[in-house]
Amino acid sequence: MGRLHVVELYEGGATFDGMLRHLAVYAAGVAPAEAMRADRRTLERQVLAALHARPFLLVLDGLERALIAYHRLDAARLPDEVADGKLDLHACTDPRDGAFLRALSRAGTSRLLATTRIFPSDLRDGDGLAEGVELRALEGLDPAEIPRCCAR
Repeated sequence: MGRLHVVELYEGGATFDGMLRHLAVYAAGVAPAEAMRADRRTLERQVLAALHARPFLLVLDGLERALIAYHRLDAARLPDEVADGKLDLHACTDPRDGAFLRALSRAGTSRLLATTRIFPSDLRDGDGLAEGVELRALEGLDPAEIPRCCAR
Protein backbone atom coordinates (compact mmCIF):
# COMPACT_ATOMS: atom_id res chain seq x y z
CA MET A 1 0.00 0.00 0.00
CA GLY A 2 1.30 3.46 -0.91
CA ARG A 3 1.62 6.53 1.26
CA LEU A 4 0.67 10.15 0.68
CA HIS A 5 2.77 13.14 1.67
CA VAL A 6 1.78 16.76 1.00
CA VAL A 7 4.23 19.68 1.07
CA GLU A 8 2.90 23.21 0.70
CA LEU A 9 5.55 25.69 -0.38
CA TYR A 10 3.00 28.47 0.23
CA GLU A 11 3.57 28.11 3.96
CA GLY A 12 5.96 30.66 5.44
CA GLY A 13 9.48 29.29 5.74
CA ALA A 14 8.78 26.22 3.58
CA THR A 15 11.88 25.29 1.56
CA PHE A 16 13.19 22.40 -0.52
CA ASP A 17 15.78 21.73 2.15
CA GLY A 18 13.06 21.53 4.80
CA MET A 19 11.00 19.26 2.55
CA LEU A 20 13.99 16.98 2.02
CA ARG A 21 14.66 16.70 5.76
CA HIS A 22 10.98 16.04 6.46
CA LEU A 23 10.85 13.37 3.74
CA ALA A 24 13.96 11.74 5.20
CA VAL A 25 12.06 11.27 8.47
CA TYR A 26 8.69 10.39 6.94
CA ALA A 27 9.69 8.21 3.99
CA ALA A 28 13.16 6.93 4.83
CA GLY A 29 12.75 6.52 8.59
CA VAL A 30 15.68 8.77 9.52
CA ALA A 31 15.58 9.96 13.13
CA PRO A 32 14.45 13.63 13.28
CA ALA A 33 17.62 14.81 15.03
CA GLU A 34 19.78 13.02 12.46
CA ALA A 35 17.76 14.48 9.56
CA MET A 36 18.41 17.99 10.88
CA ARG A 37 22.19 17.60 10.96
CA ALA A 38 22.85 15.17 8.08
CA ASP A 39 24.34 16.45 4.85
CA ARG A 40 22.00 16.99 1.97
CA ARG A 41 23.51 14.43 -0.42
CA THR A 42 23.12 11.64 2.10
CA LEU A 43 19.49 12.57 2.76
CA GLU A 44 18.73 12.78 -0.96
CA ARG A 45 20.07 9.26 -1.48
CA GLN A 46 18.06 7.92 1.49
CA VAL A 47 14.84 9.59 0.36
CA LEU A 48 15.19 8.45 -3.25
CA ALA A 49 15.96 4.89 -2.13
CA ALA A 50 12.81 4.91 0.04
CA LEU A 51 10.69 6.28 -2.82
CA HIS A 52 12.02 3.57 -5.14
CA ALA A 53 11.43 0.83 -2.58
CA ARG A 54 7.82 1.65 -1.73
CA PRO A 55 5.17 3.68 -3.59
CA PHE A 56 4.50 7.18 -2.34
CA LEU A 57 2.46 10.01 -3.76
CA LEU A 58 4.33 13.22 -3.04
CA VAL A 59 2.18 16.32 -3.58
CA LEU A 60 4.22 19.49 -3.92
CA ASP A 61 1.91 22.51 -3.91
CA GLY A 62 3.18 25.92 -5.02
CA LEU A 63 6.34 24.81 -6.79
CA GLU A 64 6.71 28.25 -8.40
CA ARG A 65 7.91 29.52 -5.01
CA ALA A 66 11.14 27.57 -5.50
CA LEU A 67 11.83 29.20 -8.87
CA ILE A 68 13.96 32.25 -9.65
CA ALA A 69 11.02 34.07 -11.26
CA TYR A 70 9.12 34.06 -8.00
CA HIS A 71 11.96 35.71 -6.11
CA ARG A 72 12.12 38.83 -8.29
CA LEU A 73 10.65 42.11 -7.09
CA ASP A 74 8.31 42.13 -10.09
CA ALA A 75 7.35 38.46 -9.73
CA ALA A 76 3.63 39.16 -9.35
CA ARG A 77 3.54 40.87 -12.77
CA LEU A 78 5.77 38.41 -14.62
CA PRO A 79 3.97 36.36 -17.29
CA ASP A 80 4.86 32.67 -17.55
CA GLU A 81 6.45 33.16 -20.96
CA VAL A 82 9.03 35.73 -19.84
CA ALA A 83 12.54 34.95 -20.97
CA ASP A 84 15.54 36.78 -19.61
CA GLY A 85 18.59 36.31 -21.82
CA LYS A 86 21.00 36.14 -18.89
CA LEU A 87 19.03 34.07 -16.43
CA ASP A 88 16.65 31.12 -16.64
CA LEU A 89 13.74 32.51 -14.62
CA HIS A 90 12.02 29.13 -14.60
CA ALA A 91 14.93 27.32 -12.91
CA CYS A 92 15.01 26.53 -9.20
CA THR A 93 16.82 29.14 -7.11
CA ASP A 94 19.22 26.40 -5.95
CA PRO A 95 20.51 24.06 -8.69
CA ARG A 96 20.50 21.19 -6.16
CA ASP A 97 16.73 21.65 -5.80
CA GLY A 98 16.30 21.36 -9.57
CA ALA A 99 18.36 18.17 -9.71
CA PHE A 100 16.44 16.67 -6.77
CA LEU A 101 13.10 17.67 -8.33
CA ARG A 102 14.11 15.91 -11.52
CA ALA A 103 15.15 12.82 -9.54
CA LEU A 104 11.79 12.85 -7.72
CA SER A 105 10.01 12.77 -11.09
CA ARG A 106 11.73 9.44 -11.83
CA ALA A 107 11.42 7.81 -8.38
CA GLY A 108 10.32 4.31 -9.38
CA THR A 109 6.77 3.42 -8.38
CA SER A 110 6.38 6.68 -6.45
CA ARG A 111 4.78 9.69 -8.10
CA LEU A 112 5.29 13.43 -7.79
CA LEU A 113 2.27 15.67 -8.32
CA ALA A 114 3.31 19.31 -8.38
CA THR A 115 1.15 22.38 -8.75
CA THR A 116 2.76 25.49 -10.17
CA ARG A 117 1.86 28.61 -12.10
CA ILE A 118 5.30 28.54 -13.77
CA PHE A 119 6.57 25.26 -15.23
CA PRO A 120 10.13 24.58 -14.01
CA SER A 121 12.82 24.35 -16.67
CA ASP A 122 14.46 21.69 -14.48
CA LEU A 123 11.70 19.33 -15.67
CA ARG A 124 12.40 19.98 -19.34
CA ASP A 125 14.75 18.24 -21.74
CA GLY A 126 15.52 20.73 -24.50
CA ASP A 127 12.19 21.65 -26.09
CA GLY A 128 10.36 18.70 -24.57
CA LEU A 129 9.62 17.33 -21.14
CA ALA A 130 12.09 15.29 -19.12
CA GLU A 131 11.57 11.55 -18.89
CA GLY A 132 8.75 10.69 -16.49
CA VAL A 133 7.19 14.17 -16.64
CA GLU A 134 3.69 14.90 -17.85
CA LEU A 135 2.26 18.41 -18.05
CA ARG A 136 -1.44 19.07 -17.61
CA ALA A 137 -2.81 22.59 -17.67
CA LEU A 138 -5.78 23.08 -15.38
CA GLU A 139 -8.23 25.72 -16.48
CA GLY A 140 -9.79 26.24 -13.07
CA LEU A 141 -13.28 25.76 -11.78
CA ASP A 142 -16.22 26.91 -13.86
CA PRO A 143 -18.36 29.19 -11.64
CA ALA A 144 -21.44 27.20 -12.73
CA GLU A 145 -19.93 24.11 -11.05
CA ILE A 146 -19.55 25.72 -7.61
CA PRO A 147 -23.06 24.93 -6.27
CA ARG A 148 -22.68 21.27 -7.27
CA CYS A 149 -19.28 21.02 -5.56
CA CYS A 150 -20.54 22.67 -2.38
CA ALA A 151 -23.56 20.34 -2.19
CA ARG A 152 -21.39 17.32 -1.36
